[in-house]
Amino acid sequence: PSAEGYIDQYYSGDTKKKFKKRFKKMAGENIVILEDNFEDIELLFKFNIEQFKNGPIQSMFDREYRKEIFRDFLKKYENFYARMLTFVVNGEKQAVSLALVYKDNYASINTGLCAEPIWNLKEYIHLKKFEDAIGLGCKVFDAFVRDYGWKEKWGFHKIPQYEWHYPSKEEKQH
Repeated sequence: PSAEGYIDQYYSGDTKKKFKKRFKKMAGENIVILEDNFEDIELLFKFNIEQFKNGPIQSMFDREYRKEIFRDFLKKYENFYARMLTFVVNGEKQAVSLALVYKDNYASINTGLCAEPIWNLKEYIHLKKFEDAIGLGCKVFDAFVRDYGWKEKWGFHKIPQYEWHYPSKEEKQH
C-alpha cells in the first residue's frame, strides 16, 4: 500500500481530486527526502522555533531540556526507534520531521519547516509521513495532540492534550 492508495481508499469526489492534483504538482518539484539524517535534529529545533516565534503558541523547543529529550530519542533503544525525514527542495533543506516507531505504531511527534517553504509542502510532508509509516509496516499513525488545522482534513479526530473523565453513578457502583 502507498499514500496514493490511502487517498484512493479514504477520499472521494472533489477532495480526492484536489489532493491528487496538489501531489502531482509537488511531484514536479525537485524534492529529495533524506531518511534518518539525525544531524538534522538541530535544524528541526531551529525551524520549529522560527515557525512559532510570532504566534500565540510557543515552540516546545524554547526550553533546552526539551531539546535534550528529543536528542535522546535518537539513541538506540530496544523497544522503539526514531525515524527522521528531511525534505530537501532544490538543494535546500526546508523541513525536518521526527517520528517514533514502536511495534506497528508510527507516532509523528514533531516537524519544523523553514520560514518560507515551497507551496503546499506541509500537506506533502503529511502524505510522505503516511507513506513512510505504511512502508515500515505500521498499522497505526498517531498524529498526537493539538489542532494545527490539518488533522480533520486527513480524517483524524481531535483529541485533547489533557482530558479528565468523571465517572457516572453507574461506573462508580462497579
